[in-house]
Amino acid sequence: MKKRDFLTLVVTLMIGVIAHGQCTIDFSITSPGIFPDTSYDFVMNGDTLIALKNVDPAVAYESEIQFMVPADTQYAMQPGLPPMTIPINNMVLDGIDGLPNGITYACNPGTCTFNGNSNGCIKLSGSVAAADTGIYRLTLNITANVTFSGSSLPMPIEDSSFVMIVGNVSVSPSGIRTAPMVVKHLEVFPNPLAEEGTISFYVSESADVNVSVVDMIGNVVYSNALSNVSGIQNLGVNTAELGSGVYFITVTNGLSTMTKKVLIN
Repeated sequence: MKKRDFLTLVVTLMIGVIAHGQCTIDFSITSPGIFPDTSYDFVMNGDTLIALKNVDPAVAYESEIQFMVPADTQYAMQPGLPPMTIPINNMVLDGIDGLPNGITYACNPGTCTFNGNSNGCIKLSGSVAAADTGIYRLTLNITANVTFSGSSLPMPIEDSSFVMIVGNVSVSPSGIRTAPMVVKHLEVFPNPLAEEGTISFYVSESADVNVSVVDMIGNVVYSNALSNVSGIQNLGVNTAELGSGVYFITVTNGLSTMTKKVLIN
């Protein structure tokens, strides 16, 4: 299974009627993340996205995504303050934008409410007409309910890191990378960064990896070479000496590369 770590880390969760039954939760997954049954890397407008299994027009489609919700996350109440670790009560999918007509979702649990430190899954199913051939970028509207100072605090999140391709779509050769990605699921939290933060990513097989931070004019302001790493990697980064502005964090093993834009306050 391919894995995509959370945005902070955050799950991709979905809503819809149970058209073809629920998926079966894979409880063997013990690390927070999202695991589509089939995915590949897709570059769209400079963003590296995760493309779900392609949809053949007028053919019954079905795909499952397994995931595990993290127990907690880091959150900075305001710029300049260090991030705090706060528990996640649950995450709720409030809606999804950008779906092709004919595709629906079924959650397990069926309420699409997923408790912190728990497993879940969704099933994507349906049929798309040939007239709707195209590339669909999905925006998942999620509310993470966390506990802060003894009170429940809702944190709305929009995750647009997934894309669904219907039919044979003409794209430039640089648009799709069909080779399996070794470096995946790059996340930075908190974003914006204050003085300290965490760079999180997943390495699917043992590899030498380089992590770098580049400013808007191309200067490398941070670089860290990691030898023979695999699995989830969480790197602490100190940005206290960097000026405020937009930076780009890149993780690469020389064959696959992921880049994420971050704001440093």
